[in-house]
Amino acid sequence: MDIYVVNCNGCGFHLDFGTGLTMYVINDRGERILCLHPGEFYTVLKVLGEDASDSLIKQRTGHLQKWLCLECLQTCSLDLNRDPHKCSHCASANGKFVNGMIDQPCPKCSAGTIERFDTGLIT
Repeated sequence: MDIYVVNCNGCGFHLDFGTGLTMYVINDRGERILCLHPGEFYTVLKVLGEDASDSLIKQRTGHLQKWLCLECLQTCSLDLNRDPHKCSHCASANGKFVNGMIDQPCPKCSAGTIERFDTGLIT
């Protein structure tokens, strides 16, 4: 899998790491544990147990995406299906997922365009 960065082609504004998803599993205390590539399901089974049912796995896993707040220009990780689309820094609901920012005007300088750049790295 190729690794990308997302930046403005004008001012260089950096929108955190990439455009991909990060899998997580919810442990018995309700905490989200990141499942890093390439061992995502190893982490799921370690947290939920080797005998975890498909329905439990579906219920207790999700994917985080980077979300950019258009008010304070900070990014946070949100689950598109579970989390309110609000900034964890300033609580604003005015934002977009980073994937939705590609080829859009830069929210910082307004002169450049947000582009996805291939780093040449592979996971």
